[in-house]
Amino acid sequence: MFTLAALLLAAARPALAKDERPPSPQERTAIGLALREKGYVRWEGIRRDSQYWEVDSAWDRQGRRFELKVHEQTLRIIEKERED
Repeated sequence: MFTLAALLLAAARPALAKDERPPSPQERTAIGLALREKGYVRWEGIRRDSQYWEVDSAWDRQGRRFELKVHEQTLRIIEKERED
């Protein structure tokens, strides 16, 4: 099932290059919506690498900080590593 954020991203994005880059404004909005739906309240940076988005220092509602990898099309979190 696609979320609203995933649909926005699919509609807004052109064919993505395979190199590392920051998200476009539309992509940043869609990724932000997806992260908030998953309980994250803030993050420091987002960049595309290969077939996923890397999210640096994403804080959840409990104040824990994580590094995230988010699938570029579905916006599902595919990897999560806690930072101390």
